[in-house]
Amino acid sequence: MRKTSIGAAVGLATLALGASAAAAHSLYEAKDKLHAIGYYDVRVERASLPYSFNACKRGVRYHIHMSWYGDLVQVDEIGDCGDDGYRPYDGRSYRYRRDDY
Repeated sequence: MRKTSIGAAVGLATLALGASAAAAHSLYEAKDKLHAIGYYDVRVERASLPYSFNACKRGVRYHIHMSWYGDLVQVDEIGDCGDDGYRPYDGRSYRYRRDDY
C-alpha cells in the first residue's frame, strides 16, 4: 500500500512538471506564435516575462504582451504600419492613438 501511494505521488509530480514545461513558451516560440496567427514585422520590446512586442496585422501596428504560456495578455492598437508594415521605424517615434477626444 505504501509503495503504491509513493509511486502514485511520484508519477503525479512527474506528470505535473512535464505538463508545465510543455506549455511554456520561450521568447522565440512566442515570436513564432505571433507570426502563425497573422502578425508580421514582429519586433521584441521586452525579452522578460511577460514578453512585449510591437507587430503589424492588416496594416495596423499593435503593442502586445504575451504570457509564459503563449496567451495574448494585452493587445493595444498604436497606429498604422504604413507601406504595408515594411517601413522601418524608430521604436520611440510612434504615439498611442487617442480617438476618444
